[in-house]
Amino acid sequence: NDMTIVIPAEAKEKYEGSDWGAFLESAHVVIAGSFNVTVTVNNTLWGTVTGSGTRTYGQTAEIFASAYDGYEFLRWNDNSSTTNPRDIVVTTDTTIEAVFGEKIIPKHTLELIANPAEGGTFAGGGTYTEGDVASTVEALPNRGYEFVKWSDNETNALHSSFTVNSNVSLTATFRKKNYVVNLSADGGTISGATSGNSYEYQTVLNLTATPDGCHNFVKWEDESTSPSRNYTVEGPANLSAIFSIKTYSLTVQSGNQDMGTVN
Repeated sequence: NDMTIVIPAEAKEKYEGSDWGAFLESAHVVIAGSFNVTVTVNNTLWGTVTGSGTRTYGQTAEIFASAYDGYEFLRWNDNSSTTNPRDIVVTTDTTIEAVFGEKIIPKHTLELIANPAEGGTFAGGGTYTEGDVASTVEALPNRGYEFVKWSDNETNALHSSFTVNSNVSLTATFRKKNYVVNLSADGGTISGATSGNSYEYQTVLNLTATPDGCHNFVKWEDESTSPSRNYTVEGPANLSAIFSIKTYSLTVQSGNQDMGTVN
């Protein structure tokens, strides 16, 4: 019972095909000789493998698959095992193929929202591959607006770079600018606004130019001819009302033309 029987590897198949087949299952039987382990790949452009070589019967061979950039190891073709590296016990010549495939990299959306909607536009939004760096995200205020901050409290209009690993939504807050409006009226007054004050973009000022007792209203400097007007603030402004001095006819006559004349 303590005897070990060594059978040449080339004789193994003869035993298996005879009444002695069960004999090979004995713990005291050792198959002598060496076997070839061949590890291949389904596409040599997608990855490489290690572990090929010669092994003796019962020896453990470690096989390993390494994918190139853009590809990934999927499984071994003999039993769909995904273990990597993997140990196999050698009992015969063995060929195993590593199956690689193109790596599917998730895509994510970078959504950029303006608050209010008319406050501005953006650069840098859209679809990113997972792991990409978003470095060009910028809030672009429309005319009459200025950038305040991003929803993540970033205060620079050109957002600092960040890695996109999931869907991202960022809101940029804008606000209307304020502009100084200067008013001048030599020969009268202007009501409806205070000269030198700041007014929010698109504020409508109801202005009226009123001449004093010695002047008549002529026009506004921008050629508007109505003394009352609605002026929409769209930037810094200098508004002048133009007045002219009143003129009067003076008629001089003599009380007695026989005594003299006047001019």
